[in-house]
Order: sequence, then structure tokens, then C-alpha cells
Amino acid sequence: MSSVEIEAKTAQEAIEKACKHFNLSEGELDIEVLESRSAGIFGLAGNKKAKIRVTPKRDNSITLGHEILTKIISLISPDTKISAEKKGDD
Repeated sequence: MSSVEIEAKTAQEAIEKACKHFNLSEGELDIEVLESRSAGIFGLAGNKKAKIRVTPKRDNSITLGHEILTKIISLISPDTKISAEKKGDD
């Protein structure tokens, strides 16, 4: 899976956007803060947004498998829906 860079007013808001983007929880993502929010002098000038780089963790095999199968199935039959769930420890 590829990483994405997301900007928002705060790092936490950017993380929430990333969770929605990947449809994963924060614990299922590797998050790197690239820039913290800066309000500038007296909060007037230089107002910078927070910027993060987010990559889904590799141990999320169900999500990866689901994405791959969804892409393949959508090419064969666009109206088909699939679901996946993990049972057990393997």
C-alpha cells in the first residue's frame, strides 16, 4: 500500500482524515508528523497547517487482500460486492 500526505489545521485532525481515507483505525496506521501547526506571530502571520505522512501497517493482511480482490472483481463484474473477515490467529 502506498502512503499519503495529509494537511489539516492540527495533527489530530489530519490523523482523523487519514483514518477516514484508508477506512482504518489510528492503530492500523503508521503516522509520521512532517510539520506541526504554526500560528505565527500573535496568530496572525505565517499560519501553517499540520502535515502528516500516513501508511497502512503491513500486518493488515485482511485489508490488503480485500483491496486487491475488490479491484479484480470490479473489473470482472462491477456490481459484485465482497466482504472479508479474519477468524482465528492465522
